[in-house]
Amino acid sequence: MLETPMFIPLLLMMIVAPLSAIDLVYYHGFKFKLYDRKDSYFETVIHLIRGILFSTGAFILLNYQPSGLWFWITGAIFVLDLINSILDVSIEGKSRKTLGGVPTQEYIIHTIGSTFAGAITISYFIAGWHYRLLPTSLTPLSDGTYSAMFVWNGMALVLGGIFLTTTEAFLLFKSVIKNKIKPH
Repeated sequence: MLETPMFIPLLLMMIVAPLSAIDLVYYHGFKFKLYDRKDSYFETVIHLIRGILFSTGAFILLNYQPSGLWFWITGAIFVLDLINSILDVSIEGKSRKTLGGVPTQEYIIHTIGSTFAGAITISYFIAGWHYRLLPTSLTPLSDGTYSAMFVWNGMALVLGGIFLTTTEAFLLFKSVIKNKIKPH
């Protein structure tokens, strides 16, 4: 396995992703069906944005070394994801008011997830800082940059994120079409 500065942020994404999946599938999907609640429309949209940002960032780090303008674009993806995580936590009280609030276990998951979003963002900028002034490119990583197991985990991370985001988008769209909820 070759060294790449993006190993650490990508590893952090792989560590936190299962918690995010539990939060999305169990709490947002099965337990509360947030996609089907008018009060939770904005929260669901925030989750969709998170899924797009997280999956895009993971895909880039798994396959490319961003430099120059691409370093900043990729960094912006992680900063936006961090802001999105903070926004998510800040609006959940209102979104879940009629449900009795956010359960303690889910709040713990969100605290860990937001902490990881910050760690991913910081580690990206620290690890890749010297790429910021290089010529703009998304340089494909060579075979062997990551171990086969790491690549499989990374592919599962990206594909899982796409699947969960697409599923949540479909459920929200279905609720909007059936007029169960109306966007504000």
